[in-house]
Amino acid sequence: MTRKSGTFIPNAGAVPEPESWALMIAGFGMVGAVMSGRSKTAVAA
Repeated sequence: MTRKSGTFIPNAGAVPEPESWALMIAGFGMVGAVMSGRSKTAVAA
């Protein structure tokens, strides 16, 4: 919190940016695709 002109102004908490969310979702998608691909090749072998 900061004090300015006799009033307390709360600081904003850390909010992830849209780019961060997009990268995280893309990463989960890639991990899922790799895991899916591995299970298919393991069954075929």
